[in-house]
Amino acid sequence: MHINDLTPFSPQQLADAFNQAFADYFIRMHLTEEMVANKLIAENVRLEHSVGMVHEDKLVAFILAGIDDYSGQTIAYNAGTGVLPAFRRQGLTGTMYRQLLSGLHAEGISRHRLEVMTQNAPAIKAYERIGFRRTRILSVYRGKINSDGTKSSFEIRQTDFSSLGDIGHFWNSLPSWQNSLQAIGRSLDEHTIMAAFSPGGQLAGYIIFNPKAGKIKQLAVGKDFRAKGVGSSLLAAAGRLMQDVEVMITNVDYADRETTAFLERKGFVCILQQYEMELAPAPAV
Repeated sequence: MHINDLTPFSPQQLADAFNQAFADYFIRMHLTEEMVANKLIAENVRLEHSVGMVHEDKLVAFILAGIDDYSGQTIAYNAGTGVLPAFRRQGLTGTMYRQLLSGLHAEGISRHRLEVMTQNAPAIKAYERIGFRRTRILSVYRGKINSDGTKSSFEIRQTDFSSLGDIGHFWNSLPSWQNSLQAIGRSLDEHTIMAAFSPGGQLAGYIIFNPKAGKIKQLAVGKDFRAKGVGSSLLAAAGRLMQDVEVMITNVDYADRETTAFLERKGFVCILQQYEMELAPAPAV
């Protein structure tokens, strides 16, 4: 067995390794070649910085590493860690992380982020041994949108990404890596954006979603326009475009009680939670 970066592996090979590694996971997960290719782009995964364990020319363990800039800092993101069942309990995650961190450190990247399901105790312990610390809890919601009977005085129309402008002040909390504006901007062809405008033409809120995957990435309403039906109208508009199928809303900050309460009123159910964890350099003494 030897360690290698992931440049020799195709999206199909990565999908095969991912699906085998997660075949017995808490929830069913299955990625196609197309889904992996899209994931690599959206999450800015760098295969030359990612690592894997190879046994007899087969990828048996891997860490996908995305790299991006946030608030003036370059951060590495764990876009997926997996170990095939037959190769677990051999310390492969630790071995891969030592290689990964060494390579990233040589590039001047010392801050790292990941998400792990709260019930995955072995993985949490492994990450904490490496030095990761829990920073927040992220909730995943699932539900069917009721697109009937929603009325408001706000105009809802489809718009483009660039017309949203500076929307950070709409947020109660920062989006996770997969739902960030950077990730959405790298995969615009997969996303639809609906915006709500006040009678005076002011942007009141917006929703960004992937209709093919049935995933809502961002839903936000300006603080001056809340409790006026804007969020409900945006959700209903997205539901009509997605033909009222069951959808997922991933990585909602658990501490954002305003948003979680809204989703629960709309009938969405929290199906799992994750810890967002971060490894940061030790402060200077």
